[in-house]
Amino acid sequence: MERFAVLGMAQKHRDRYVQSHPILKNLPLNFGERFILKMAGPRITGTIKHNNNELGYIVDVPSFFVDWDILSDEKRLKGIRRLLKILKEREIGIIIAPLLQQIFTKQEYEYCLDEGFILLDSFNIRLVSQIEAVEKILAILQKKLHKMNAFIWRADTELGEVWAEFLAPYFNYMALGGKDRARIEKLSERIIDSTGLACTNIDKMEDIIDESAAGNFVLVWTERFDPILKDMPKGLIIISDPMDGGFFNRSWVGDGQIFMESHILVESGWIEFPDDIYCSVDLSPLEELSVLEGIFYIMSEVYRSTVSSGRIDLKRVMKLRKLFELYPLYFRGFVSSNQFVSYNGFRRIYFRKIWK
Repeated sequence: MERFAVLGMAQKHRDRYVQSHPILKNLPLNFGERFILKMAGPRITGTIKHNNNELGYIVDVPSFFVDWDILSDEKRLKGIRRLLKILKEREIGIIIAPLLQQIFTKQEYEYCLDEGFILLDSFNIRLVSQIEAVEKILAILQKKLHKMNAFIWRADTELGEVWAEFLAPYFNYMALGGKDRARIEKLSERIIDSTGLACTNIDKMEDIIDESAAGNFVLVWTERFDPILKDMPKGLIIISDPMDGGFFNRSWVGDGQIFMESHILVESGWIEFPDDIYCSVDLSPLEELSVLEGIFYIMSEVYRSTVSSGRIDLKRVMKLRKLFELYPLYFRGFVSSNQFVSYNGFRRIYFRKIWK
């Protein structure tokens, strides 16, 4: 059976790397961290098993997160070759990198493909988990939805269309924002034909901020993080943007509880591993999703063919949701500011701090 490697969030788990290293684990932690920043190479720090069979590994590469973007092309390629060498020695052919766009340039990505590797970014399973979580959140808010407005920013993209078509049946008011007016108008026509909902078309994010001034809204954000989001009033924000370095450099990450005083973020769903899946180390929320991506990719031909098709649309997302129903997965809540939030926790936070 194929095996996969998840490139860990090494900047969040330096102690994990230190404890796996035969020399660094015996040094004072502060010294070890400073040493890692300068010298650390790729290292397998965790193992994923299914019924005692090894399926994949967590591979931490701290150097990918320390001045990686200012290194010369030659030094970057040298670091990537060190990683690929370790994976080849273990006969690992699938790399799952949640921050794929941050770590690899297009040329480096293609180099890995030429070396025979498959690269995934766990976006598909993250999107499906978000849809699952949002559906349950809407059920909790059911009696309030008629008083809430929905906003989709960049509804003129495939991802924006997915969210607009998914959310339209739930709301009495929806605004579609973006730059391609013609594409948004076509989407509006499809939505009114299928649901009877007439959408408002908006050209500027500032207009969405103005329309949401009363609060108690749902905003879907489908592009890279922008500080303008912090100007939004109280409400629910679904972060469905591409995964890049900005995802973990947002001003609210690490200060999430303060941000929750005015907003609740939904960055992904919170899926609990089945009982027969074991990982030898603690994982961040994004790493957990990446492990599930690897498991589905190697064990389900349907999942593999669906995510390899390229196009994103609501029909494909719902097909993956149906696939998940065949496995003993438990959706416990969602991830907000890189923290797990249960549905009961959401109910308490939202109605005490947001909906007043």
